[in-house]
Amino acid sequence: AIANLGVVVKWYGYEFLVGIFVLAFVILSIWYFLKTKPQYGIPLLFGGSSIMVVFILWAFIGRIESFSQCTAIDFFKSLAGKDCYVITYNYKSFAHYYYARVKPANRPKNIDKNRPSESLAMWQDSLLLGSKVKKDVYLLTKFDRKEGLDRYPELKLLWEKNGWSAFVRQKKEIN
Repeated sequence: AIANLGVVVKWYGYEFLVGIFVLAFVILSIWYFLKTKPQYGIPLLFGGSSIMVVFILWAFIGRIESFSQCTAIDFFKSLAGKDCYVITYNYKSFAHYYYARVKPANRPKNIDKNRPSESLAMWQDSLLLGSKVKKDVYLLTKFDRKEGLDRYPELKLLWEKNGWSAFVRQKKEIN
């Protein structure tokens, strides 16, 4: 979590206006209630709340998401269009399928519908442990979940930043 805070997120400086907007609606609603005009205060309070939610989503959610997954998403986007395997290790995500635009030929095969997690783990292990692979294998994991990767000697660290570790296993020519 501390490493995730190292992400550079652009703030524009006008985000405080959302708080002022909320405060204005609350004060105006209270003023109407004190004047015994709840027919104005109730719609103003509920309408202001719904507008506030939209403003908060617009001003903050994308930036908050940057702290948690921006580095991973950027990594997956950098692999988009490459003919390679992209997998996650020790955490579950569908982001690599979407952002890396993983082709059907590069997705897990022979997944047992009754035991999908076990089948996926076996596919990844055979892909990583196999003596020959036709394509590069890119792996992303959270910085604190790398245990067990040392048993794959051909897996090379690409980088570590913002709480994430990226690895690659180069393809080997098949005769």
